[in-house]
Amino acid sequence: MKVFSFVTLSLLLGFICGCVTVPETKVYNIRFSNDIIKKSSDPNLGPITLFPVQAEKYLKQPFMVYRKSPYQIVISKFNRWDSAPRDILTKKINEALYSCNLFSNVYISNFQEEGSLGLRVNLRKFERSDNPDGSTSAELEYEARLLDPAGKEIYQRIFSLKKAVSDSNPSHLAEAMSQLIEAGISGLISDLSSVSYRSIVN
Repeated sequence: MKVFSFVTLSLLLGFICGCVTVPETKVYNIRFSNDIIKKSSDPNLGPITLFPVQAEKYLKQPFMVYRKSPYQIVISKFNRWDSAPRDILTKKINEALYSCNLFSNVYISNFQEEGSLGLRVNLRKFERSDNPDGSTSAELEYEARLLDPAGKEIYQRIFSLKKAVSDSNPSHLAEAMSQLIEAGISGLISDLSSVSYRSIVN
């Protein structure tokens, strides 16, 4: 009887597991065109070191984040970015720094290269948020700080961008986030272009 019960239970569990459908994992990427970056004809700001973007632990993972309230976030198990948000932002800023032709060289390092400017970025938000009125938005927020070759801060700005999305579809979030990243990085490069390297070192 015990053997029969065990076999019956095993068959029942196998049937139940076979009926359970696990959602497929979907991966989304950010589209960014460096064509929007205004290019300089003279790389007169010398070299620059981009420090890897800093972020909270949950933004160092590739899973999409949904903010339900100022006190609660939900991390999706089945919708993810092609890489972690902090890595996405590091890559896109690095590409823009190369593309803008403002700098004679661009480094990515945890240490500021000798004689170079230093750019530190702290990612705070990279998420979908549900608003009190029932609408949904994509939010991107990061702080950028520029250091002179001696390590002294000479520029600081918080980029806080928000764009409404029509629904909770992850594809719409990816599209909106792509636009926010383009706008934020374009603004950052524009700010950096106003910094005179010669006035910094003199």
